[in-house]
Amino acid sequence: MQRADAVWWPLYGVLLFVLAPATAPVTWIARNPSQESVPRHAIVAGKSGGVTFYVCRARLLGDFHPGATPGSLCCVPYRGKAQEFQEFEFATSPSYAWYPDRWQDAVIAGRQHGAYDLYVCRARVMRNLIDYGFIPGKAYRVGPHAHHCYVPFQGQELDFDRDFELLQNSPKTP
Repeated sequence: MQRADAVWWPLYGVLLFVLAPATAPVTWIARNPSQESVPRHAIVAGKSGGVTFYVCRARLLGDFHPGATPGSLCCVPYRGKAQEFQEFEFATSPSYAWYPDRWQDAVIAGRQHGAYDLYVCRARVMRNLIDYGFIPGKAYRVGPHAHHCYVPFQGQELDFDRDFELLQNSPKTP
């Protein structure tokens, strides 16, 4: 009996390893303006009215800022408005997750004013009883309780101080 246990334990360990979720870091791929296609493994943040929103980032005042793209323009929330960029990068990864208030594994997409890390977030936009779905944007925190998610929406920057999710490089652990 002891010999059978010795055979099963290594096999069990191999099965656990094989079944563990695979993770890959987020990589950024520059948009090719000559093609309208979205890169393989582009990270989907949400869908609204038949439009898929992917995570993007664009250079603004010397720093990268994350935002939302349906594929051709990257809309970055900044100073109350949605700024549009034709030159931008798509966030890509074959495996990713979204979790609320989990900063330790959150994806950093850039910096604001060289001072604050900008994380990739998404928030569900509801206006006039219409659910526009999840829209990606940028989040930052100044201290343990001061954090916000800003998303571009219909030319504006919307501010969410709760009820948003952060893009993760790894799956959630208990």
